[in-house]
Amino acid sequence: MSEQDGTQSSTKQRRSRKTSIAKNGKQAYVAQRPADDNRQAWKAYWKDQGQPWRTEPEINIERQKYLAERRSITPDIKQGIYPFKDIKLSRSDIEWLLATHENGQGPVYWSDERQREREGLDLRGADLCHLDLHHLPLARLRACLKIETGAISSSEKRGKIDKELQRIPSCEMTV
Repeated sequence: MSEQDGTQSSTKQRRSRKTSIAKNGKQAYVAQRPADDNRQAWKAYWKDQGQPWRTEPEINIERQKYLAERRSITPDIKQGIYPFKDIKLSRSDIEWLLATHENGQGPVYWSDERQREREGLDLRGADLCHLDLHHLPLARLRACLKIETGAISSSEKRGKIDKELQRIPSCEMTV
């Protein structure tokens, strides 16, 4: 075996989608993080990580820091303060927020009765237009339209909501 053959062999091992590690005398495989934006590779990676609902590449560190900072904002309904108010979120953002929800506990799974008291993501005021949110674990999600509230009747509120919805006809959030 030449030195070049050895180099090619080690390169192939690094490029392998899974890395072999020894654990208690048994071989285990750990998926390697995809190095690019290959959606199929990321989808397989997330499935191997126990997060089959994730389909997008992971957001970069700067975006993670920004979203973590925003998430730390305490909501104040009276003041209209919400962590993601007026921020355009992508599916990748929401997947990351779900995965890191409540200090890494992850999303709320409604099928687990013990989790039903947990709070879901608070996306009130976030721009979620044109997002495909299919297959995301969004139990206990808090989200709403940006509608002025105040001392007005229910019919007036309904009229304001209808008017607001007509104003944003292209807003389609798929769940």
